[in-house]
Amino acid sequence: YHNPLDMDEIKKAILYIYDEKDDYITEWSLDYPVLNKEYDTGLTLNPGLYNLVVWFNPDTPYQVIPVTDPPQQTGKTCRSESQLMLIVPDDGCINNVLPPLLHGSVCDAEINEASVNRFTIPMTLNNNIINLTVNGLPVNDHTYGFTISDNNGHYTFDNDFVHCDNFDYVATMKFPALTKAVTNSTLNTSLTVLKLAAGRN
Repeated sequence: YHNPLDMDEIKKAILYIYDEKDDYITEWSLDYPVLNKEYDTGLTLNPGLYNLVVWFNPDTPYQVIPVTDPPQQTGKTCRSESQLMLIVPDDGCINNVLPPLLHGSVCDAEINEASVNRFTIPMTLNNNIINLTVNGLPVNDHTYGFTISDNNGHYTFDNDFVHCDNFDYVATMKFPALTKAVTNSTLNTSLTVLKLAAGRN
């Protein structure tokens, strides 16, 4: 199920603006954004159609990567060349709880000569929680490891999946205080993972 969203964990939002040909125009960032609040970007754009993309928390452990080098260049970088990926450590293991990752986009947003142009960008939470329960283990002081293997860590700016090598979400758990009266118990833990989709393993 979806991870309950704690807005205190949303550190930054970045709005990326592309023209009707999907060429990069500019971007605007905001620290500690609030949902359902109107913001003035202060940007001045020529009248026309634009494609808007927003990522919440695009910084570490996530990274926005244009396929091209050098990165985002006005009029040269296309929306299709921009992606967001999870930075996976060299050992292939994610041991920490991932911060919320949200995506939103609006296509063909029309900028006219009015003094104020308003747009609402619906946001999608890309995180889910998977709860794990193991019954019947003998109570002891061992440390148990829970691992989920995944390859859903790389996205286009349309929030579609891009090829990603397999990596592991890892959590460890121990039984609470040991008592002689208890011989069997249950271990519970939760892992925060990125976007799930039907038809993907």
